[in-house]
Amino acid sequence: MCKKIIKINALVVLSIIVGLFSIYNKLSIALIIALIASIIFINYRKPELIIIFIIIINENLLRLSSINITSLVAILSIIIFIVKFKSIVKKRYIFKNYIITLMVICGISQIGAYFAFGQNLKYGILGMHHIFIYLFYFYFVDFFNKERKRDLRNNVKNIIIYMGTTLSILYLIQAIIYPKVVIFNMSYAFRGGSVRFFTGYVFIMFSIVIIYSKLLTKFERKYFLHILIQIVSLVVVSQTRNFILGVLIVIVYGLFMSKKINKVWLVYTLITAIFIYMLMFSNESNFLNEVINSVLIEIKTKTGNIGVRYLELEYYMNLLKDNLISGIGLLDTRYYLTPIITGYDPYLYFVGDLGLIGVVIQTGVLGGIWMLAFFNKMYIVSKKNLSNDTENSYLLRLTLILIVGVFASGLIFDKNSILYICMILGIVEPYYCKNED
Repeated sequence: MCKKIIKINALVVLSIIVGLFSIYNKLSIALIIALIASIIFINYRKPELIIIFIIIINENLLRLSSINITSLVAILSIIIFIVKFKSIVKKRYIFKNYIITLMVICGISQIGAYFAFGQNLKYGILGMHHIFIYLFYFYFVDFFNKERKRDLRNNVKNIIIYMGTTLSILYLIQAIIYPKVVIFNMSYAFRGGSVRFFTGYVFIMFSIVIIYSKLLTKFERKYFLHILIQIVSLVVVSQTRNFILGVLIVIVYGLFMSKKINKVWLVYTLITAIFIYMLMFSNESNFLNEVINSVLIEIKTKTGNIGVRYLELEYYMNLLKDNLISGIGLLDTRYYLTPIITGYDPYLYFVGDLGLIGVVIQTGVLGGIWMLAFFNKMYIVSKKNLSNDTENSYLLRLTLILIVGVFASGLIFDKNSILYICMILGIVEPYYCKNED
């Protein structure tokens, strides 16, 4: 068993080393050596800390702005899949068929894009490269199947929670001191007289889901504080209606789902978060009222972000009619016809703006059927032990609700969120198999 664990751990170390050497011309040799030494050390002395490194890469916290981080993560996942291919074929994984089927469907969509729009194999692979991150699922399942599974899962959850809270605090500080001091190299915007940015908030949303699954099982003050800080940061800094609504749906759903939790505390969380926001920004425009009013106006007049999405939907549905089975494909932005086909030129349309509908537009009826089947499987697995009020059952159910609740972001095809979806599937699966047996 020990040798098997070492072998599995060595795979991810090897993958990360290869990935780092693939970008050697962007980093100094000294930095590469230091990173490799750190990875090897933590992987064998404290293996759960490897999760920190994977998250750091996925969130680009090293600010390697000249490197395509999504491609790097995808390369790591492909290497792991190739090295582990033999065991993946033989071993039983709950979501194995769904992951492999998704790869096949996306491949079919890219073939369809070749015949419909002339996008060649090179751009076809580049267009769907973020989908390969789903191959990390196999690594995470094996990772959490080690000895001391419960301790390992809890340690990883706490790592994610503390990283989420740390980033939330740092982002709050950045929002307060901007533009006098700029800590993070990212895109900034303004809404309601205050600065807003989105970097890192997909990760924070998944962190909120993990915390909430713990609170639904057993209320602890430290986790209450964590979720309070992260929700405040999400509302104040990201100011993203879609994210806020999705998290709100998760919290409300959890209140009805759990029979044990003191619901007053959770309601108090929301009230406190809103109160702190109004207290800190009382001199600014009322963001909450602005959000509500802007949504109503945009729906009525078909202007603004919602109005543009109406036009985008109409445009892409016309494209889908001619490519109903396999969709329009995942068109790479570097293919010279992509801006014209997708309506980016001259309308500035983005298929990603349509969220889960955009996933269907890209992959057609086949992708739509896969998505419904995947969601149904997540629901079945989460329901398996829900009667026992188990933390991991809540975690998977709330993850599903988050994906559906943040409908307009299409999290299942989002390059940042795919890794965290796989991580949660890996956390839950060993627990599910144990109780199923």
